[in-house]
Amino acid sequence: MQIPDSISGHIQNSDGKLVMNVKVSIIYRTPKKILSSVSSDAEGKFVISARPLTKEIGEFSLQFEKEGYHLVQLNGKEIFTRSSKVDLITLGEYECLIGDFYYSNGNPVGALIHYQEAIKLQPELKAANDGLGRSLERMGKFEQSMTVYRNFILRFPDSPAVPEFKARILEIQNKK
Repeated sequence: MQIPDSISGHIQNSDGKLVMNVKVSIIYRTPKKILSSVSSDAEGKFVISARPLTKEIGEFSLQFEKEGYHLVQLNGKEIFTRSSKVDLITLGEYECLIGDFYYSNGNPVGALIHYQEAIKLQPELKAANDGLGRSLERMGKFEQSMTVYRNFILRFPDSPAVPEFKARILEIQNKK
């Protein structure tokens, strides 16, 4: 999922009032760098161009100039944030977060479903492949777990995750 042409929303303060002249910036998360900025209008609305961005949306955040401001609408959808920073994530990353929730709450089968969906949406997503492999391992499906890691290594040999996944394979083999 690529970045849209623009990102729009409404800003309100902690009293629930829409606020004008709030500086909104798109920042690249690592390293933290402002890529584009705009101020909200008299109705608390903003539209910020995302055209110069070429990376996946999951690497970016929206940030407001001061604490106490909240995003109440993003690209036409009603939301409410509790912070002056909003991480923009892909659908694959969202599915992965749900998988992480199931995994951390002892439900590897539920996690597996969401990790699989995340991989369908974003095959190169390290966290989803790792979560899928660990879920299979927790279910006692060691061969399938190693297959997940091997497939990732074959498809994305230049990924920084490759050494970690090779280590996971060795660890699983040593458990047998």
